[in-house]
Amino acid sequence: MNHQGVIALDIDGTLSHQGKPVEERLTRGLKTLHEKGWIIYLVTGRTFAFSQLAISHLDFPYFLALQNGADILKMPEKKQMHQTYVDDAFIKTLDRIYAKYPEDYLIYSGHALGDLCYYRGENMSEVGHKYIKELKALTSTHCQNVADFTHFNQKQFPLFKCFGQRREMIALEEELLELPDISPVRIRDVVDRSYDLVMIAHKGVDKGGALRLLGKDGPFIAAGDDRNDIPMLKKADFGISVGEGLKEYADVCCKPEELLDMLLKGTNQCKNG
Repeated sequence: MNHQGVIALDIDGTLSHQGKPVEERLTRGLKTLHEKGWIIYLVTGRTFAFSQLAISHLDFPYFLALQNGADILKMPEKKQMHQTYVDDAFIKTLDRIYAKYPEDYLIYSGHALGDLCYYRGENMSEVGHKYIKELKALTSTHCQNVADFTHFNQKQFPLFKCFGQRREMIALEEELLELPDISPVRIRDVVDRSYDLVMIAHKGVDKGGALRLLGKDGPFIAAGDDRNDIPMLKKADFGISVGEGLKEYADVCCKPEELLDMLLKGTNQCKNG
């Protein structure tokens, strides 16, 4: 099969909406593009288990970058291609920073260790416990209530997740950007639309970094809709903003139902130079 290039796609808000599976026409279109030689690369902030709610029915080979690229898998065999995690020493730093915020943060174990989400129930308000309940219901995430974050057998983690009102998360992101060894990014919360998230990964772990790991053999086409998709769109030869939110970083904007047509336009444009 001739390699044409890479098509990199976000899941939430781009391929999938409101937790639903990728719709049939788009699924068929991606499979056809794969058969024509395009490498399909799904790049998401989701855990593996959460991603499968949208894409478990895909029946062709593709790459899956989880939690903004902390884990990269070759699918469908689930072969680990890359892993970049944050050392547990960061927990003390985040505890110090988080002392002034009303809720607590979450820690994720990663795909190889069961996609667990750890939370300290004693540190959460009634609002925080409601959020955890909604998270479990929406994402099928295995959440574990722990007394503290200092007695894990695991010493590295793919992602730390903070949630709260937008003004709080803006302030948190600005503070975290001053730290040398991590990459924070603020996005909309898919669990509670009144909240924003700040997702914290290792320095250099972002959707653009995930693309770099594939090399630059042929053009990149990318599509996304939220702030963590910006590094991916910046690397793209043809970028698609699904909705108006990222139009300054993209070549075209489209509605969700127009995504396949825009991908075909991008592949034709790249083919024709």
